[in-house]
Amino acid sequence: MSSDITPIGEPTPRTKRVAAIGALSGVVITVVGLFAGGIMALDGLGELLSDPLVGPLFLYTVIGGAAVGGTVATLYARYRLLAPMLLALGVLASAAFRTWLLLRSPVVPLPGTPIELAFLAWPLVLLAALLAGSVERVFRSWRKSGEATD
Repeated sequence: MSSDITPIGEPTPRTKRVAAIGALSGVVITVVGLFAGGIMALDGLGELLSDPLVGPLFLYTVIGGAAVGGTVATLYARYRLLAPMLLALGVLASAAFRTWLLLRSPVVPLPGTPIELAFLAWPLVLLAALLAGSVERVFRSWRKSGEATD
């Protein structure tokens, strides 16, 4: 019985490179999203980041962007899993679109815009991406084992 599941071992240099690129991409997407969504502004940025509430939240969201980006990139590079990446991008695209719709309406967004909430809820996005990747991997190995017995 052959298995598609690769044993856990030392990641290859390519996997490390892809993980680093994914983490950097996640950070860039997060920072651009925070500025484009009007959450952060260049005017008074130093003052804003030194604020005891805003500074740690900014760091939290940037770390989250790196974690989600690096994880989904690693899962793609190592196991060719698309579900985690599609889920993370889908959440981001949906939140961006819903924020755009909200900002065009006269309604005041409370407790925040969808993009703000998506950036703050990165542990849930990461967990959902890992779950989606697990389901995809099990389905692929199940499908492959079904083809081997035919």
